[in-house]
Amino acid sequence: MLIIDLKTVYLMFVLASLVYAIGLIVSWFGDRAERSLLLFSLGPLFSGVGGAMIGHQKTMPLWLALGGGNLMICASYQAMIAGLALYAGKRPPWSILAAFNTAYFLFYCLYSEPEWFTLRVAVSGIAGGLLHLGIAWQFIHLKEAGSRITALCGAITAMCGALGNAWRAMTPVPQGIHSALDLGQPFAWNLVIIFFLDCLLLFVVLHLYHIRLRGKLTYLASFDVLTSLLNRRRFQEEVARLRLNGSSDSHAVLMIDIDHFKRINDTYGHISGDAVLKHFAATLRKKLRQHDIAARFGGEEFVVLLRDTDTELAYVIAERLRQDVEATGFSHGEKSLSYTISIGIAGFRPLRGEGHLEAIDLADRALYTAKRGGRNRSVVHGPGAELAAIA
Repeated sequence: MLIIDLKTVYLMFVLASLVYAIGLIVSWFGDRAERSLLLFSLGPLFSGVGGAMIGHQKTMPLWLALGGGNLMICASYQAMIAGLALYAGKRPPWSILAAFNTAYFLFYCLYSEPEWFTLRVAVSGIAGGLLHLGIAWQFIHLKEAGSRITALCGAITAMCGALGNAWRAMTPVPQGIHSALDLGQPFAWNLVIIFFLDCLLLFVVLHLYHIRLRGKLTYLASFDVLTSLLNRRRFQEEVARLRLNGSSDSHAVLMIDIDHFKRINDTYGHISGDAVLKHFAATLRKKLRQHDIAARFGGEEFVVLLRDTDTELAYVIAERLRQDVEATGFSHGEKSLSYTISIGIAGFRPLRGEGHLEAIDLADRALYTAKRGGRNRSVVHGPGAELAAIA
């Protein structure tokens, strides 16, 4: 049987915890907006300091080594509980965690003498089990899209840690033992297994951040940050991916431009200009049908794919949108803002070999005609003719 030296276990525990802490702190410096990552980095840091204090209990006051060391280890688990709560967008249960820590520290200060060692082992097992159950609870209630399997793995790992602590709490301590450094092999293996499970929990946390970071990068690559509409590249990918020749062979593209947008920026400032873009994007989402696709094409230009829609119906939809924008102003701070839009419309039929890129080009030409004709109007690009609405 492999013999484990508890002093070596504590040394490995301290060194590994500090390495994890440094790695997580460096990661936090790369994304300081993630406050939960700072809490996760404090967890192994507290564990390393606590393990070092317990390992030096023969060279420092016993109440300080045991009380302070166990307090730091307790705080490390609480940092993970609080970090998971913040990660999920919830407020950490600070008052409960503070009360738990205070009671735990006072217990170790009052019962630090060697004759209370058996009681301390039992209480540390109970406390560790409760903290691991708290971690499992946070994992179970993590609802972020794409992270359910990872959260389930974290919950199962934390529950295994709770079982390990429960075993330590219920196992009798051999007579004559008054220090954790003198415990036998079963207790040593118990600490090794719990430490291994805690390392797995940190890997689960890192994987959660990998999932969130991947989601952020996917969003930034696909959506316009200001308006939350699709960006130009993703719009063209989505349109190309659709089977446009499904229920109908008639589709339409709208090219939309906010009239005199530079004048809005120059008169009211760029922040107000951004507010106009956001307001129009919200109006666009509200007025379009569920299966239509809208995107910010660039600057103050937007593009919309109207599926299963001929140019006549597209014109009706465009006019409703244009009239609604013209009639609806909005407030931004102390300013009352209003604006108008110009729309170019073009249809295309995939079964005849017509593509959406050609339709975008034709709709852009119709948009130019609308702007040249006085703006605040919709223009349909038809075969051989361009029909403008009277604004």
